[in-house]
Amino acid sequence: MSPLLVHLLRRVALALLVLAGLALVGPPVLRELGLVGPRPPEMIAAAEHSLAAARRYGADDAMPAVQEASRRLQEAKALLERGEGRAARGAARAASAAAIGAQREALTRREEQRRRSEAIAAEVDRLLNRLEDLYAEAREGSPRAEADRLLSVLKSARQTGAALILAHEQGNHARVIGEEAATREALAAAAEELGAPGPSGADSGAGTPKPRPGAP
Repeated sequence: MSPLLVHLLRRVALALLVLAGLALVGPPVLRELGLVGPRPPEMIAAAEHSLAAARRYGADDAMPAVQEASRRLQEAKALLERGEGRAARGAARAASAAAIGAQREALTRREEQRRRSEAIAAEVDRLLNRLEDLYAEAREGSPRAEADRLLSVLKSARQTGAALILAHEQGNHARVIGEEAATREALAAAAEELGAPGPSGADSGAGTPKPRPGAP
């Protein structure tokens, strides 16, 4: 191989190496300089869209990620108004990252709420079935007036429990969680009315139904 050909091949190899290096570092540098890629207004709009999506998923202003995204958005807009395009792109990019973090946090929280709501609804359904059993036992041998009263207690408990189960089925998980304590209390009171031992029943006479009005 002639020296001239060797020299030419070396120059070609060097040129290819330079081109490969430019292909790696060129686009990021060009984007940073604003020569390629989305412009600052487009990046700000994209960050606003990401933040709006996070709010639809359940994110709120109490979340640090939402606060950060909002702050960086305002910063990006102010920088753009002053003509500082490069700094505005950086702020908009940070706003988008924070908004995406808020989306993940909101989706995680929503899934946790759904699972908690599902568990509550299942427990309420179990308690309602227990009330049905208690009512069936309590009405045996009871006077008509007392049986009617017990049925009224059962119907009221059914409505209370069914409302919570319906809220779960409609996806209103926050309501289910918020009303869990009150619903449990109402069902526990109904159970006592139907003859279940109260909180102190485990200490004395456990498992013995309390006397019903009119019973001997």
